[in-house]
Formats: sequence, C-alpha cells, structure tokens
Amino acid sequence: FWQSPLLLPHLLAQAVVAGAGALMMYANFTGSDVPENLDTWLSAGLILHLLMIMGEIAVPHTNRDSALAAAHITTKRRSIFWWLAMGVGIVMPLGLVALVGDAAYGLAGVLALGGLYVYEHLWVEAGQSVALS
Repeated sequence: FWQSPLLLPHLLAQAVVAGAGALMMYANFTGSDVPENLDTWLSAGLILHLLMIMGEIAVPHTNRDSALAAAHITTKRRSIFWWLAMGVGIVMPLGLVALVGDAAYGLAGVLALGGLYVYEHLWVEAGQSVALS
C-alpha cells in the first residue's frame, strides 16, 4: 500500500482537507470570518480524496500484499470504511458545505477531519494486516 504511485497526490489532497477543515473549525468556533473560497478548497480536497481512495481500492493491484491490504479495508472493516470514512468523513461534509453553507462550516470541518482520521487508521491497519512471511 505504501508503494502506490497515488501516495503523494493522496497525501496532498488530505493536506488540503485537513487545512481547510481546521480553518473552518477555527473560524466557526471563534466567531471569526471564514476565509473566502475555503468551502471550495474543502470540497475540492474531499473530492480528490474520494478519487484517490477509489484509485487505491478499485484499481487492480501490482502485488498480492497490496490486494490483501485493500481487501482488508473493503471486506473486514467494511462498515467502518463505508459509514465513517466515506459517509461521515466525505459525503456529509460535502453535503453540509453545499446545502447548508456558512452555518455548518464548523461541523463540516470536524466531520472531514474525523473522516481523515478514520481512513488513515484503516490504511495503517490494512498494511499491518498482511503477513510478513
């Protein structure tokens, strides 16, 4: 999993999500003005994050260990992956930003950061689930 050519672009997309989500939380909870276009940055980062996840999971893998790691996420940890990482961490923040707007920016930031945490936990766990010998 760690040798994927998508690793660097995925980390960059996650950095955009983390930065925009943290700034949205800060602005919302301190009463500060939300920087202009921050919702666009969060949405773009979440969409790129989603595309990178689909690339890591759905694309045929170059070796057996990568395929086993991907299968660990999508089968053994299926409910956590689909409900928390994808649903709560990507779909809900996108919906809040698009449908509710400024009032939900803080919550969208919290959910996006929580989704990143869950996905990263699953990603590390999947790499460790493959037998070493």
